[in-house]
Amino acid sequence: MTVSSTPRRWFLLLAVFAALTPWRTASRARAQVPTDHVALRDLTVEDRPPPNYLRDSLDDHTTGVMHGFDRCFSERATTVAGLSGELRLRLWVSARQVIRVTPEAQTYEDAELTACVKRVLLAFRLPPSAPSAGATVRFRLAFSALAAGVVRRCDAGECLDVPCGELGAPCCPADACAMGLCSAGTCSEPPPPPPPPPPPPRVTMVVVRARGGFDPVALDAAIDRAPLEACAPADAVGLLPLNLTVTRAGAVRTTALRGTLRNPAAVRCLRAALAAQTLPAASRTTYARVELRVGDVVRPE
Repeated sequence: MTVSSTPRRWFLLLAVFAALTPWRTASRARAQVPTDHVALRDLTVEDRPPPNYLRDSLDDHTTGVMHGFDRCFSERATTVAGLSGELRLRLWVSARQVIRVTPEAQTYEDAELTACVKRVLLAFRLPPSAPSAGATVRFRLAFSALAAGVVRRCDAGECLDVPCGELGAPCCPADACAMGLCSAGTCSEPPPPPPPPPPPPRVTMVVVRARGGFDPVALDAAIDRAPLEACAPADAVGLLPLNLTVTRAGAVRTTALRGTLRNPAAVRCLRAALAAQTLPAASRTTYARVELRVGDVVRPE
């Protein structure tokens, strides 16, 4: 008796999914449902849905391929936050293997997930008893996103949702999982926040005028501000005008003028910090007026 081409194609389809039966779980009831995050929909052969008498068998034999798809999704969902969507595929099955896998459409943006699904399908090798006739198979894969605070871990062919806290808290907080920074094998904390900016200096200096060996810009650049900061305790606030004389050898002499800084220790310290500096040698003596502003002070008009 001759078997028609259509039944032969259905038997070929069954052989495709039966080839993955080592992945099957012990429970037949579990084998007939999709995984938690991957569902296979609208399966057709030669653009026809499976007949009723084959649907149970198809469900029973798709467990292995579903776990393969689930593993692909689990690996990518731990690194791509919120990964979800659908992938429509067309397969050409012939000579006891999947010859070609063509993605027809997808609603997510992750090339690695699509490539992994293709590798799973192209790895099929049908048993010698399978028919060798060719057939076009189409179906959709629907991927649903992981919940916040959950990662996907695969063991022994089965993938499960695992709360981040069970992977070695506190290095995997829920917000880190939501950002795709945790995986079942390793935990990566979010990068530390940048250090706070340094506080603004408490002592600022303005060169009001300068003549001689240094002009105002050169004198401003030559004086080191760092030693002045040590002379500004929190209770010192005010304006200290100074006359500066810088010798040709670079020695600095100061004369304090009347200002608003009423902390004698701070005044002495600031003058000493300037006098301790040796500026670059110049061709002439420099005479300058500078203002030291300590704390949040505004120069009076």
